[in-house]
Amino acid sequence: MSNCTSVMQVRCPTVTNCNVVLDVLVHAIIVQGQEELAECTSKPEVDVTCVVHAMRVCVCGQLQADIFYPHRDSYHPARSLMTTDYNGFLPPGDRGRRRSKFVLYKRSTPNGVKRSKHYVVKTPHSSQAILDTEQHSISYTLSRTQAVIVEYMPDEETDMFQVGRSSESPIDFVVMDTIPGDKTGENKVLQSTISRFACRILCDRLNPRVARVYAAGFDSSRNIFLGEKATKWQENREIDGLTTNGVLIMHPRGSFCGGEAKCGLWREVSVGGGVFSMRESRSAQQKGVVISDETNVLQDGTLIDLCGATLLWRSHEGLEKSP
Repeated sequence: MSNCTSVMQVRCPTVTNCNVVLDVLVHAIIVQGQEELAECTSKPEVDVTCVVHAMRVCVCGQLQADIFYPHRDSYHPARSLMTTDYNGFLPPGDRGRRRSKFVLYKRSTPNGVKRSKHYVVKTPHSSQAILDTEQHSISYTLSRTQAVIVEYMPDEETDMFQVGRSSESPIDFVVMDTIPGDKTGENKVLQSTISRFACRILCDRLNPRVARVYAAGFDSSRNIFLGEKATKWQENREIDGLTTNGVLIMHPRGSFCGGEAKCGLWREVSVGGGVFSMRESRSAQQKGVVISDETNVLQDGTLIDLCGATLLWRSHEGLEKSP
């Protein structure tokens, strides 16, 4: 097994106002053996854009494995470790769309979308864009009698990959919660904090180094709905918003592979791809401050926190430099 190990200082994004610094030993499992790596890189018709890893992290401690699926109840203030019985794979089976790693290839046919037009409607659920299952659209509900519909059109220059808890076909990479060790039992029903359609990643087909992450993903009807209580705003005639529990990213400072990386700051990504400072709490109504010198373009070693699952992004170039 080939590994790239880096040591980073990471602040916990899941626990509100947590100032505890985590010593996180990041094990980036590249591929399962040299054969798989050779197979990936030898295909002339596809480009390996990146590898996404899920990691399991414990509060006030070190990384226990390369999977991170904590439930909110598993955190103990300031001192306990969250541990589970498996290391580097999913208990139901590491296969299909439920994997501990997911390789993104250039698609044979582009499926990306880009913003087209927007308009105000009184009844969003009966609007033509929402009812048309071939039309990608985002509905921003302002009140019971008003909403802004943003239509998206096909983008021949990007490939879209979606991440979420849902097992529906639009989700490429299914992430899910695990039951903490002290809460096992068939009668335990846990409410997941991971969104069914958590985020989407758009990869540039012409420049595979450019991959952008956005909050929220399109459902089976190709719609995204932001309810009346969701944080949203309008600036320069453009509307944007944040999901309930938010999508956080942290870019490493320095080279991720080689042990030179330092901890960046956790930022929140909007539905439209804007980057903001973190809210006071995970689901606060007030958005953070715009971070103009950072973007939603993923870097080698970027962490993506989905409030219940955290992904580690590895770039093609980063994998090539790994031992």
